Amino acid sequence: MTRKMSCADNLVLLGEMLQTASQYIGLCNEVLGNEDGFMIDLATGQIIPLRNRCIDLSKDLAQLEKRMRRQKECAVIAERHS
Repeated sequence: MTRKMSCADNLVLLGEMLQTASQYIGLCNEVLGNEDGFMIDLATGQIIPLRNRCIDLSKDLAQLEKRMRRQKECAVIAERHS
């Protein structure tokens, strides 16, 4: 039987994914000097969608943080009443 991953597990994995994403940016910087104009145009076309995804991720994290704080508050209140 598989167990569901906890929120903390998922966020740790997300952090690792973001670190890897940052490494991809480093790889782009390494090869940029060898790119032709067509490939630079293709890559440039990815910048705005990537920025939008980062903005969406930031919003999602903020919403999750709010929900976590509310959940924590409810858990503290429930512990006090038990």
